[in-house]
Amino acid sequence: MITSIAVISLLTSAVWAQSPFIPSGISAPCTTFLDKLNDDSSMAACISPLLSATAAFDPTVSHRPATVASVSSALDTFCSSSTDAACPNTLIREKLADFYAACNAELTDQLDKTVLLDYDILYAIMPLKDAVCSKDDSGKYCATETTAPSSASGPSNNKRAPGDPQVAFIPNTTTIGSTNLLFLYLTGDLPSAQLCTTCTKNVLSAYIAWESDVPYAPGLSNSLLLSGQISLYQGVTNTCGKSFLGGAVQAAGGIASSGPFGQSQQNSAHANNRQVGAAGVVAGLAAIAFGLAL
Repeated sequence: MITSIAVISLLTSAVWAQSPFIPSGISAPCTTFLDKLNDDSSMAACISPLLSATAAFDPTVSHRPATVASVSSALDTFCSSSTDAACPNTLIREKLADFYAACNAELTDQLDKTVLLDYDILYAIMPLKDAVCSKDDSGKYCATETTAPSSASGPSNNKRAPGDPQVAFIPNTTTIGSTNLLFLYLTGDLPSAQLCTTCTKNVLSAYIAWESDVPYAPGLSNSLLLSGQISLYQGVTNTCGKSFLGGAVQAAGGIASSGPFGQSQQNSAHANNRQVGAAGVVAGLAAIAFGLAL
């Protein structure tokens, strides 16, 4: 029930994983950017609080089973204001704009899956943090109440032995994408009692708000990790009603006529250039940070 904290941590680390995440055959500007990203001190500082908060859920190390109490404690630390200070929105926006400028062909015409995964990981840091830190009406973290589907095992494909820099965690994009792990396993086909909740509203609104501010450059339908948001949004509006999400969708309404996530590659790219800019959920948080830190 708590996989996604480890997945955030494993995923974020992935941007800093070495050769598996910098493929051969890509353009020189894109290679240079990804190399620099691996050594970026500002991003290292950004993910340091994440690594600290999710250390107990490191998928490379055996730990006692996570409990609601242990996950809630980790989230209290991770969701504190000190994390926001170390990793401001402006930093991620700037890195995403630089990423798109350097890897334009790989993210649009070529849709290189490895580069796209790196972009997905970097893009998801901010909305996933907000989603994981969201709470229900009783004040409980939504991440501690989510239930992982039976197909959700294995958020990564490879493991790294402690102290071994040669083998990196590689996120299992098929599992993460198909289970909607980054949306705390929420899917559009859930019954209304499970779908039409405060947690669903808060989780989906976290992504909509980020996308309205920083459009997803390759077009969300091309995302390896986030494309499930489209069917989730459709399921929510069909089952819960178009007014269910309230102002979140209205604020994002200008992104595209077909919905808040369907903008064309050209429109989203132009917008990005303007910017310059609970063990299951816990397993997800650990997935971003471990990849960034390798």
